[in-house]
Amino acid sequence: MSGFAGVTYERFISSRISAEVGAGLVGVGLGIKYFYTTVTIKKILLNTGITVTASPLFNTTDIRIVEGNGLLIYLPVGLSYFGGKGLNLGVDIGPGTTFTKTYNGNYLIVYGNFKVGFRFH
Repeated sequence: MSGFAGVTYERFISSRISAEVGAGLVGVGLGIKYFYTTVTIKKILLNTGITVTASPLFNTTDIRIVEGNGLLIYLPVGLSYFGGKGLNLGVDIGPGTTFTKTYNGNYLIVYGNFKVGFRFH
């Protein structure tokens, strides 16, 4: 959600829904995730959601994912793992739109995330 590298704060607002906010090297973002089962430790969990990321630096980096400054709306489907000692892992992929043409001339893109993190109790 925070782009390339950054930090994310995720808070569960129910046993199946979390909200997150993040900031990174090339953007800031907000998101909501829905987990198809109750979130439990030491299980791989399927989730989906919506993420909105503002990316003012995409056009000035070598990572030219999006041409120009812009807003990315992304509909991820992914897997999350919450380990027993505070380790969090996540991967997701899904369609996104930038409202500006991408480097290949399209408005729709396939976007993905890989996250490694730690929980604080």
